[in-house]
Amino acid sequence: MKTIQIPSLTLLLAIALPVHAASLPGHMGDRSLIETRQMPRVSIGAGLELIKRDIVIGNTIDGTIDGNAYSAYLGVDALSWLTIHGTAGAMFLNSLDFSDAGDNFDAGLRWSLGLNASLWHIDTTTPDFMRGRFAIGFTAEYADTTAAAGDTGDVTWTETAMALPFSFEMPNEPMEFWGVESLLIYAGPVYTVIDGDIDGTGLDFEESQDAGALFGADVYFAPNVSLGARIIYIDDATVGVSARYHF
Repeated sequence: MKTIQIPSLTLLLAIALPVHAASLPGHMGDRSLIETRQMPRVSIGAGLELIKRDIVIGNTIDGTIDGNAYSAYLGVDALSWLTIHGTAGAMFLNSLDFSDAGDNFDAGLRWSLGLNASLWHIDTTTPDFMRGRFAIGFTAEYADTTAAAGDTGDVTWTETAMALPFSFEMPNEPMEFWGVESLLIYAGPVYTVIDGDIDGTGLDFEESQDAGALFGADVYFAPNVSLGARIIYIDDATVGVSARYHF
């Protein structure tokens, strides 16, 4: 009897196991509840900003924020026309340029969150020297900065900025002579609000002027590699340079 039961048990397992295995398919089909056609485009990079802004301290004292910000950049194309980005890095405040605070500042922290939106564009083919893309965009950014001061308390401020850049991108054919992929130039109005305070002094400060102009250019040396420079002029010039790699 034992010699008959063992093959019978083996035969039952051989029949049953494929049935149970078939209930856990490895292939889930060609359709899903939520479909993503492709991974969103991601950009990484680094930047340097030479910040210089006139401020009013305690509603009576004129001062100037003068410092250098070094940051890392991460951007994600949430939609085909919308990029969400963030930065984080170090802030080296040189001075506030007013008599009630010293100039002995340690490295601080600066981070920001923002968005770039493409509102409208048109591609042109003629004449040849105007061949490219005209576009209107909208950018917004919120930045938070802390600078540790040795002579007074920490200096902290937030800055909310919005801009409406008008841009023109020249494709690679006219730029082949320069050995680059394309050139993007832009300019437009910018509006910023600064809200800051100096610990230990009871003083707060805000921007001296809130409206100005934005000028900049991005050079693409390859479809995925770009270098950029920009100037924000609001009563004084803030200059920024950046490097980006776009996956």
